[in-house]
Amino acid sequence: MATEKTLKAPVDGPRTVDDLTMGERVNVVCAEGVVLRNNDTGGFFEGGVPTSQLVDVTLLRRLRDGDLALA
Repeated sequence: MATEKTLKAPVDGPRTVDDLTMGERVNVVCAEGVVLRNNDTGGFFEGGVPTSQLVDVTLLRRLRDGDLALA
């Protein structure tokens, strides 16, 4: 019995939180002056510096809350 995998179509234009897949790696940016712990490294995000992050529940919440933005 063959199984089908549902693949997302390539995204044209800027990505949104709804386009992300759990476990995917994305680059995010923290706003200047915001102090936010980077759960991947245990340190803190540098404001305005694109940082690679693994998509998880916390990252999705931070993106939706506006604490981080997709780079």
